[in-house]
Amino acid sequence: MRSNKEIIELMNELRKQNNYSFAELARQVNMAKSAISRYFNGTRQFPLNRVDTFAKALGVSPEYILGVEPAVKENTIMEQIISIVEKLPTDQQEKLLNSLKKQARHLSNTKSNVVKVNNDHSPKKIIALGYASAGTGEFLIDNMKIEKNYYGSVPKTYDYALIVNGDSMEPMFQNGQIIFIEKADSETEFLDGQIVIAELNGAAYIKKLRILETEAQLISMNNKYDPIKVTENDEFIIVGKVIL
Repeated sequence: MRSNKEIIELMNELRKQNNYSFAELARQVNMAKSAISRYFNGTRQFPLNRVDTFAKALGVSPEYILGVEPAVKENTIMEQIISIVEKLPTDQQEKLLNSLKKQARHLSNTKSNVVKVNNDHSPKKIIALGYASAGTGEFLIDNMKIEKNYYGSVPKTYDYALIVNGDSMEPMFQNGQIIFIEKADSETEFLDGQIVIAELNGAAYIKKLRILETEAQLISMNNKYDPIKVTENDEFIIVGKVIL
């Protein structure tokens, strides 16, 4: 158990933490300021029968002040609010109640209009196997591993990632953006309008696939690039499709 001096030192520290002056503490415990001062200047012993009152005002348990409880046990926020409200005159209690009701209604109306966003801004490490050209036909994937920070949503399943090189797919894909690819095989179905990784006559691209009656076309999203025609005489293979 703490000595009288230790009790006073602890309560003085708690008083400062609560931003209480001696006058305010005296008001909180319903005692004269002169009596409080005598406790804190050591001219009078602290009355242990008042420890409950002081503990409530200072937001701790009586056991903590006396030294029989190892850690501060603060009142809950609701208990602190009730403790403060109980000390207010009736008219101020009514004003406070009306204010809280108004805030609660405002919060309720605001919540119904809130769109939740993902606040997880921590980057994910993605290993890209090369570049997908959005312009020149460059496609580097052999023996490359490029680690980049990625801040978006990663698909649950994908076969590999590439980095866009060029501006022909803007605004859908930006230069330097990571994209996720699903490999193509003999059973993969490709539809008009899909975004694909395609090899054409030795060059490779990321483009939008357009399927026509007599030919296919590789379309850029950036209108400064003309469509690339694919005929039956071209060496053409779709390597994979971009996961959107």
